[in-house]
Order: sequence, then structure tokens, then C-alpha cells
Amino acid sequence: MQVVHIFNSGGLNGPERLVLPALCHAPWLKEIWSLHELRSGNSDPIEHYCREHQLPFRQIPVSSRFDRNAIALMRNQVSSVPRPAIFHSHDAKASVYTWAALWPLQLKDCRSVVTHHGAMARPDHRTRIYEQIMTHGSRVFASRVLSVCTNDYENLLTRGIPERKLRIHRNGIDLPAIEWKDRRAAIQGGQIRMAIVGRLSPEKNHWRLLSVLNALNRLNCLDWSLDVLGDGPLRKDLEDRCHELGIESRVRFLGYCADAWLEFDRYSCLLNFSVGEGFPVTILEAGLRRTPVFASAVGGIPELCGAGGAELFDLSEPDIDIANRLAGFCVSETEKIKKAENLFRRVSTLYSQARWLSELEGFYLDSLGKLL
Repeated sequence: MQVVHIFNSGGLNGPERLVLPALCHAPWLKEIWSLHELRSGNSDPIEHYCREHQLPFRQIPVSSRFDRNAIALMRNQVSSVPRPAIFHSHDAKASVYTWAALWPLQLKDCRSVVTHHGAMARPDHRTRIYEQIMTHGSRVFASRVLSVCTNDYENLLTRGIPERKLRIHRNGIDLPAIEWKDRRAAIQGGQIRMAIVGRLSPEKNHWRLLSVLNALNRLNCLDWSLDVLGDGPLRKDLEDRCHELGIESRVRFLGYCADAWLEFDRYSCLLNFSVGEGFPVTILEAGLRRTPVFASAVGGIPELCGAGGAELFDLSEPDIDIANRLAGFCVSETEKIKKAENLFRRVSTLYSQARWLSELEGFYLDSLGKLL
């Protein structure tokens, strides 16, 4: 069995930070294909990561929304992959291109496996259309569809993905853990430093976060600051909003940080205000770094954190109520320690990289069936 993983991404986002490190330990990996959007420039962080870690890599240049030359190049490369073969695409555009390359060949000894990295949170109309195409196409072209949490599994079932194809494949990671006593935030004292990590786009809901922080500021009960780790199309709007609210001195926009998890122990709290999530890698990382989490109860977040692994809130709550809960959580050392320890235990025992990789191999073998 040989496996090709296909990505379409301009950076090392959650899916890439999860999958690429695990593939370093996969004996069945043939190659990684990156659909590289030429419109985004020459830099390809996925290629850089693969070369740094000696992962077999191939770049597929993409020059338009639906690039037939890129699909033809993928189709030509299929013949170089020993059989039986799995072509594992990650999310929407990578899946559509993979199917367009494979389908005309009608190969009996190849399978399409798709990971749906979050069924609900899509930043704009174009990506929502791609996601809908992927969901409908999976019914015909995919041998297995992997959802990253129970919430997405149920959503995809409702939307017509056959149960015989659908599997839950919860994310898993391995990172150096840290003890609570060794966290740098624990010895700094004074100001409550918070962080939020993610692309600056609508589904991450930074706009709502700023409204809550404005309410927190009016309460005048906490000396706080926020570091925004990430970049994206909303950066200028969010910076302007901070100025309008008068909180610009408390909020720093630090841009994209390749290894943000290394900095988590500097913060009193990691925030997540997303309107939709799968199984967030940032919260898995926070678990191993024993960083307290304050997050919206959406998607797979409650499943990941369990009953006591984070302070969860409902986005329907008023800003002032969320602000009061955030303040109470940040000043309670007992609650922060308890929830950080609970999340650490869940991540380290339930969501390891080894478990993720073993389950994935099982899904591959199951999809190939009698071909092996």
C-alpha cells in the first residue's frame, strides 16, 4: 500500500500542523502533493517543512480557480504511484482536484480518502461553495470520508454522506509537555496576558472577541492584554476596531507565528471565539502546554475538552456576561490549574499522534479491502 497526501493551503495551518509531523512516521507514505496557488506568491511553507523533515514532496502549480493543467499534471503523476494506492485529500479544493485527476482513469486499485477538516466554519461564499461540492462529491468519488469530531460526523450524515463511507478520525498530536510550575506565566505575575491563535478571517470571530474585551475594559476589574497570533484579510479592520474601542494599547497583532505553541506557557489563558470548529489543533497544543482555555462551545470543542478541560461559553450570551466569566476565570488560579490539568490528561491519553496514525492506517486498509 502506498499513500499520497494532497493539500491546498497557503501556509502551515491546523491540518498541516497535525498531519505533516505524523507522516514523518508513516512507512506507507509515497509522497505529499501541494496544490500551490501561484497567485499567492512563490513561498510554499508546506514545501519548506517537507524538505526540512525529509518528507517526499511534489508541488503542483495552480494558476486559476480550476486549473486544467494542474489536474493534468496530477493525472500524469498517478502512474508513478505503486498499487494499491490511496490518494488522501485534505478539505475542499484538494479533494475536487484529486477527483478530477483520478476519475477519468477509472483505476480499480486506487482509492480516494477525504478528510473534512470542519463541516461548519467557512470564511466566505467561494469556500462554502467548494465545501458543498466536496460534500456532494464525496458521495460518488470517495471511498472513505473522515470527520474530525462527532458533531461533524452527524452533520455530514444529515447532509447525505453514506454511513458506510463516513468515519470519525479525531485529531491527535505529540509535543513536549510542560508542568504547571514551569510555565513562564506563573512567575510573571501582574497583568493577565491572553492570546488567540488563528487566521484573521470571519469564522474565527475576532470581531466578537473585541466586543467582549471592550466590555471587560469597562468593568475595570482586570489588568489585561491580548496577543493576536495569526494573519489574514481582516487584520486592518480589526486593528481599526481596536482603535475605535480605545483598547489598542492592550491588543498586539503579532502576525503569523510558525511555532506558536512554544509561547503558550507565557499566557494566563488561550482564547477561542470561533463560530465553528472541528477539533482545534491549538487547543490540543494548549493541553500539552498546560495552558488554560476559554472557548466558545462550538463544533468539536466540547468533545475535545470534556466536562472540565476548559471554561466554555455560549456565543448567544451577552458580551458583558462573557466578559464577567472571562474575568472570573482569569483571576481564579484554582480553576485555571484544575482545567489545565484536566485538558492535559485528556490530550495526553486520548489524542496522541500514535493513536491518530494507527487509526488512519486502519481506515486505509479497510477501504482497500480485497485488494490487499
